[in-house]
Amino acid sequence: MNTTTFDRFTKGVTAVTRQLPPSLREEIRRMVRDIQFNLPSADNNGPLREAIAKIHQVPIDRVLIFRSPRDLMKDLRLSLVEGEVLMPWTEGGAREAFQDLGFNVTQIPWIKDPEGELSLDIQGFLDRWSSLRPKVVYLDLPNDPTGVALGEERVSELTGFTGGSLWVVDQRYADFSPQVPSPSDLLPLAGRGGMVVLRSFSLSWGMGALDGAYAIISSEELGRLFPSANSMEQPRGEILRYMVDQCGGWMESRTYSCRYLADEFRRGAEAIQGLRAYRGEGPFVLLESQRLGVVEALSGAGEWVFKVELPGTWGELVQVFASSEDRLASTLEELRTILENESAGEGELFTA
Repeated sequence: MNTTTFDRFTKGVTAVTRQLPPSLREEIRRMVRDIQFNLPSADNNGPLREAIAKIHQVPIDRVLIFRSPRDLMKDLRLSLVEGEVLMPWTEGGAREAFQDLGFNVTQIPWIKDPEGELSLDIQGFLDRWSSLRPKVVYLDLPNDPTGVALGEERVSELTGFTGGSLWVVDQRYADFSPQVPSPSDLLPLAGRGGMVVLRSFSLSWGMGALDGAYAIISSEELGRLFPSANSMEQPRGEILRYMVDQCGGWMESRTYSCRYLADEFRRGAEAIQGLRAYRGEGPFVLLESQRLGVVEALSGAGEWVFKVELPGTWGELVQVFASSEDRLASTLEELRTILENESAGEGELFTA
């Protein structure tokens, strides 16, 4: 590893570790110090890919690691040459990203059904596909209203008709949604053109040094479309692998959120009046409270709690990080105590 890469990475580690608990902060520093920087760069991120493959229960050859989601789009542009992209959506950054790379993008607007719910114009979608025969069908599940409206049955129906296209299912922004199908649910629906399920991971909010993306592909043959895959530098890939192993999951985020939360902790948090917990797996949780005093008290309770402001939410949220089940259990007790103290004389705002 050259000096420039080392310096750039250590700066990123320094920025990230400021937001972590002291114990985990020290573990990461020790790990960075102990990593052998002369590891060959062409190891194809085997340990990280293996960890992700184990979680999703797919062969390691079905896992691709990217330094950024845009790398996947760049690879498609090189591999498919003059590619047409069909997107069932009318807004969003993906359109601009594809267009900037030279793709011709056609979008199908969403409509309201008789009940007033947003839905995809299926017939319009199929008609446009028949006339364009696009190389890529890009589907955002479920960040946009059409994604929420498309269940697995509908996706299966569409891939049956449009099986000659490569389906790129973008799940990078699928935080908090119970409608999110897993890659293992989606991949069996792949048509003749194959399917790529794109996700992102990040150690913390928008920390570029530890942000990244990965894709689960429906067949090993698809790997030829992505020449830049699995080229993430060491020790960046090694630290991400370490975090996957350490936490039993990883943060899949839009720069502000983490997705995984142990069931035991989630059940305990949901049982506390005045608190809401978003679901997931692993030692992460997003808690929501209408009492500003609770947020402020939690923000000062320890370095493992960080205040998060999300646009479009009716309450404030705090992000809680805990490095063990014991720490999660003690966190529950601290939360309960804070809420009980805050609720005295204030009246109940809602019940989780």
